[in-house]
Amino acid sequence: MKYIFDVYLDKIESIVPKFAKDGSVNKFIVLKDKYEVYWEPTQEKNGVEVSVEIKKYDRTRLFEAVSEQLMYINNVTFLYKKINDISFTQKEIAAEVLYNNGSIIISKNSTYNKPHILLGTKNALINYGPVQFRELELEEKKGSVGFIMDINTVDVTPAREALVWSSKTREAVINKYKEIQTVASDYISSTLKSETDYLQWIITVNSIIRAAINGGSSIENKVIEAFSSIISLSEVTDIKFFPAPALPLLRTYVPNKAELKLRNIRYNSYQKKIERVTISSYSSIGSNDIYLLKEGTVSRYTDRYILEKSGKESFIIIQLNVEEANLSNPSRAILASSLLKSY
Repeated sequence: MKYIFDVYLDKIESIVPKFAKDGSVNKFIVLKDKYEVYWEPTQEKNGVEVSVEIKKYDRTRLFEAVSEQLMYINNVTFLYKKINDISFTQKEIAAEVLYNNGSIIISKNSTYNKPHILLGTKNALINYGPVQFRELELEEKKGSVGFIMDINTVDVTPAREALVWSSKTREAVINKYKEIQTVASDYISSTLKSETDYLQWIITVNSIIRAAINGGSSIENKVIEAFSSIISLSEVTDIKFFPAPALPLLRTYVPNKAELKLRNIRYNSYQKKIERVTISSYSSIGSNDIYLLKEGTVSRYTDRYILEKSGKESFIIIQLNVEEANLSNPSRAILASSLLKSY
């Protein structure tokens, strides 16, 4: 069956005529108890097509509303064109889902950097927007995490167009957050435990700490970033920072200065010279490129070349102070990292 009809503020008009081409009467359904909408047989796949004419100044708001609310629904095609255009332009709105356990969704291109509520089922989830923690008298949380919730556990307006930030909704959000604490802890622990590159492990843990404190980081694993942003590390005590020291110790975890010399290299454009600052703790290591110098000395010409080639503001250099055969196990693990580049 194929229905085509126009919806106005005060009426609904059927586009499919009452009479078919062979003179027979098309069947119909009744909407709002009084409007007859006729249908015709079709071989087309199931679907719904909605056409809306809007003013130019409303376009941005419409694009944002459609992108935000329908981003978690599969097979939505969004086409638009100006009145005088012949063809349509397609706008991508589907979220690139990175993690979905049926209760929580984390996507790569979410429009929010804070928890948001999703109502619906499986591949038909409607995004009801960010959690209004202030309205619920709860502590603000960050992290681009979608809470998949049962509509029966929250309050919505009669038309189901918006959430009501009531005590019932508050309780549902609190319960969901407790669930996320466990899921996040397990996911982070599993990710860290499976990491065999010690230097990459240090960088990941540093990113988790920064995300938990600042609500964001440059970490490549966006699932880790989202989980780290939303959870409170002080409340999660069972994250297993395998195989190195526990979180509080990592802040003061320092390289063996007798064996390794770590320095951050950057170009001071004001003074027009290369600056080398000693790194005293592994907690300072982030997403910068890391170079290893086994023999010889550093060169400002090499430093400038690396900076110009990479286009980055700085990089890190690790220099050996002793023979490689005399290194301790932690230092050996650092040098075994696949992240190291030759200086």
